[in-house]
Amino acid sequence: MLNHAHVRIDILRVKTSERVRSLLDLISIASVSFVAIYVATKAITVLEKSIKSGALANTALETPLIIPQSIWFAGWIWFAISSTGLLIVGVYLFFKKRPEEVDSIIGVRAEA
Repeated sequence: MLNHAHVRIDILRVKTSERVRSLLDLISIASVSFVAIYVATKAITVLEKSIKSGALANTALETPLIIPQSIWFAGWIWFAISSTGLLIVGVYLFFKKRPEEVDSIIGVRAEA
């Protein structure tokens, strides 16, 4: 996401003005942020259950599930924080009427 390596279907985006493009980018990053926050809140309950039950992996090593799930949870938290940060910056720049900066921060890069 921070390297603009995400995929978007931009058939409408390329045919609109900079201001509309910025709005579409904001809708996109808001959706990503919402999903990241939602999954992170659900992931904490999974992690809590594993901690309470002392769950072990179903492998020969019987690794405590808290280890991989903690890393997984930390990744979702970081994703939620970074996408929300980009959303906040994008909204600020949108209302300051700086669409070119919104595009440089949360827009997509052309493949050509």
